[in-house]
Amino acid sequence: MPVSDDRHNVAVQPDFTFYEPEAIIFVNVETADTMSEEHRERTENYQRLNLEAVRGFISDKGRADGETLHVDDLQMVDHYMVFPKSTVDKAENGGPGAAVLDHIRDQRVGIASQQKGGTLRYRAGVVQAENFHGILDQGVSLPDSPNVEHRLPGEIKADCLVVALAQNTLPNEFNQNAVVTMSPQDVRESQRRNIPNGLAQRALEYFAYKDLCDRINEYEYEFDRYDVGDIMNVEEDLRETSVDEFLDQQGGSQSSVEDF
Repeated sequence: MPVSDDRHNVAVQPDFTFYEPEAIIFVNVETADTMSEEHRERTENYQRLNLEAVRGFISDKGRADGETLHVDDLQMVDHYMVFPKSTVDKAENGGPGAAVLDHIRDQRVGIASQQKGGTLRYRAGVVQAENFHGILDQGVSLPDSPNVEHRLPGEIKADCLVVALAQNTLPNEFNQNAVVTMSPQDVRESQRRNIPNGLAQRALEYFAYKDLCDRINEYEYEFDRYDVGDIMNVEEDLRETSVDEFLDQQGGSQSSVEDF
């Protein structure tokens, strides 16, 4: 989620946001082979964030584990940048990016490295949140190839549910079946969540109105493996128009011939 500070004319967009009782930790994950001036500028933008602006961010957006965060508890802000291990190694040994690393490590920012099959580990920089730092300082073991899965947030939205079905559930089903039939009950079981019938129905209706499945009766929809490419790309459409907005444009919920 983007964080803006109008007073200092700066806006940042962390890839991940973590919370401690007195700290908020913004994390950017970089994939570059070399630390560059762009990375240095990014860290400086985070340095310019005012604490009050971050408190405003929490008031508007911040929730963790279903508990509303209290802005009065926030006393510090940390920023971490995670690079491939080879990128940090080269810079530490005086190779490409060495000057940028020297500049970044003197700022209030943590530098960590990661490697598939290796560890996610703190490498340099000045940070304040002791619990989070302790985890990275000890190192987190990483798998060779992470599992692909989608985790729905505590408050389930139709857009999140559609993406989870399109990019995880349905492709996995197509591995076993050329045609997949889904009902609202199947949606709930696939996500292992107590998803309201109406929400599950709206997600399925979205696919139907997009011509990505056929509605075979009032509560069942049939998906064809032939459409899997288009199904997996629905996220691009959702960036422009939400599920609710799209369905409202179509005139709301579909009705069966019998209902009509």
